[in-house]
Amino acid sequence: MLSEIIGHTTVATTLDTYVHITDTMRQDAADNIDRGIGKHEPKKEPRNQPEPEPFVPGKGKRRKQG
Repeated sequence: MLSEIIGHTTVATTLDTYVHITDTMRQDAADNIDRGIGKHEPKKEPRNQPEPEPFVPGKGKRRKQG
């Protein structure tokens, strides 16, 4: 399992560290669903929130297994 290989104690730790979903990504997914299932163009509402800073991975401390 990936979490064991990189030294995380749980899968949740791996997901929290490497998976980031923004509000824009959620809205784009919802729009795609509207187009595919609803067969119509979604309403475009202005997005007033600024985009978050880009993800910059940090070098974590490596734990010994066991």
